[in-house]
Amino acid sequence: MQSWKRFEYRIVEHLRKRGWNAHRVPVSGAASVIKGDVIASKDGVRLRIDAKSTASKDSIRISVDDIERNINNSDNGEVPVIVFSFKRHRRLYAVLQAGHAALFVKQKRKELRSERSILLKREEVLAVGKGECLALWLRGGRRYVVAELDAFLERLQRAEEVR
Repeated sequence: MQSWKRFEYRIVEHLRKRGWNAHRVPVSGAASVIKGDVIASKDGVRLRIDAKSTASKDSIRISVDDIERNINNSDNGEVPVIVFSFKRHRRLYAVLQAGHAALFVKQKRKELRSERSILLKREEVLAVGKGECLALWLRGGRRYVVAELDAFLERLQRAEEVR
């Protein structure tokens, strides 16, 4: 089995262990009618996940086009999420739209010179605590947030309960 497919199944199992109804979208590339690698739902919250695996232990580069495509392919009410991890690292991380920064008490800010991609180094991602997020400011005005996937899911569900 290819490493990217294994990573998608890892995300599905991770979510299921936390009570989410999650499944991998087969043939999720250009040939698929359903966009996204993993679809998950719980208590009325729906996620459209694009999985990004890396062979590197030290960094990952994520294209802004991939993030925006996931946002644009999300149906009304779905939360678009890019999920990634580093090689030989068990934690999963999420790249989110900037509006989700409000879910976190503390933010660290990183300004990026690029408009086209996000380069995340392992040490800067690991430095983000449970209640924190890393706010990414790209040249050209785009903004995204990086957080531990579990911390994001907990805060997202709490925010839904308040509604």
